[in-house]
Amino acid sequence: MKKLYAPLWITGSIVFSIGGFVAFFLLFIPDFNMYWLILAPVILVMYQAPAVLLIYFYKKRKKKIEGDTSSKGNTNGTKLD
Repeated sequence: MKKLYAPLWITGSIVFSIGGFVAFFLLFIPDFNMYWLILAPVILVMYQAPAVLLIYFYKKRKKKIEGDTSSKGNTNGTKLD
């Protein structure tokens, strides 16, 4: 069940990333001027924050799952005497 959530985190981050770009274009491109050109990188970073947060959770969950499987013993197929 835990491995099921990993693709959901990465899919969610992709959806939020695309949503951030779409929101930026819908809100700021119609009334674009020099002010928005200067602030565009900051605004894009703010809209990408949810996607970065989901990527962080994905990596944290993946590391935890890999740590659980590697701590169960010798997983490389060799026999330890």
